[in-house]
Amino acid sequence: MLFLCSWSLLILSLHKSVTAELACKATETVAAIEGEEAILQVNRTGITEISWIFKGRHIATTRPNQTIEWKNRQFMTRLGSKPDASLIINKTTGGDQGIYTADMRGLSEADDLIQCYNLSVYRRLKDEDISIRHTVHVSAAGDTPCHITVTCTEEGESTAKWTDSYNKLIEGSNHTIHIYNVTLDLSYNCSLANPVSKVSKTVNVWALCNEGKRNMVALITGLLVGLLVVIGCLCSVYYLTKKTRTLRFRDKANGFPVNDTTELTNVPAENPYSEIQDPPPVPMEKPRQQQNDPLYDTIK
Repeated sequence: MLFLCSWSLLILSLHKSVTAELACKATETVAAIEGEEAILQVNRTGITEISWIFKGRHIATTRPNQTIEWKNRQFMTRLGSKPDASLIINKTTGGDQGIYTADMRGLSEADDLIQCYNLSVYRRLKDEDISIRHTVHVSAAGDTPCHITVTCTEEGESTAKWTDSYNKLIEGSNHTIHIYNVTLDLSYNCSLANPVSKVSKTVNVWALCNEGKRNMVALITGLLVGLLVVIGCLCSVYYLTKKTRTLRFRDKANGFPVNDTTELTNVPAENPYSEIQDPPPVPMEKPRQQQNDPLYDTIK
C-alpha cells in the first residue's frame, strides 16, 4: 500500500513538473489560408526531438531529417514535417485554429525550449466578396451638381477601407463615404484585406452620376408616357359615351324606339307583305248551248 502511494505521489509530481515546463516561453502568431497548408516553423538549431501538443493531446513527434511520428489518428493523414523538424498541417480548416505547443528537446538541457504557436485560419478573399452599393442625388435637367453615397460591404471577417485616386485614406462610417460635387476625374478604391489575402475594386463615381441621370430621365419619360396613355384612354371613353348619347337622342326625336337591343330581339319581326291579300277567284262562265235560229228555219 505504501509502495502504491509512493508511485502515485511520484506520478503527480511528474505531471505537475511537465505542466509547469509546458508553460510557453514564447508565442508566435501563424496565419493560414483555409484549405491550404500551415507551417509551424522551428527556427532553432541543436534540436533532437519535438513533441507537438494541441488542445491537451500529443498529436505528433518530429525529428530533424526523419519521418514524422503520428500520435493522433485525427491528424495523421494531414500532418507532415520539414527537415528541420517544423510541423506541416495540410488542408487546414477552422477546427485547426488554436494554440500548438512545441516541446523541444536539445542536445543539452540548455537547448530545451517550450515554443507556442497561435494558429488562425482565414478564407482567401475573392473579388466577389466586395459589394458596392451607391445612391445618386442628381436632377434630370443636370443643372445641379451630382452628389453620391457609396457603401463598400464585405463578406466574412475582413477589413474594408476607402482610398482616393491619390491613395489617400478616406474616413467613413460603416464603410460608407459621401462625395459631393462629383467631377470628371474622381475615382475611389474599396479594398478588403485579412492576414492572408487582399482584394480591391475601383469605383468611377462620375460614371455612376451619369448612370443616375440616365435612370432619372428614363423614369420621368416613362411617367409622362404613362400619363399620356391614361389621358388618351379617358378621352376615348368620353368621346364614345358622348357619341352614344347623341345617337340615342336623335333616334328618340325621330320617333324610333331607343330601348336596348335586348328588348327588340324578343319582338317577332314584322312582314311588310302581310297586309297584301290574293284577289278572290273569278268564276268561269259556262259555254252557251247553240240554239236554233228561226230565220234559218224559215228558209229551210
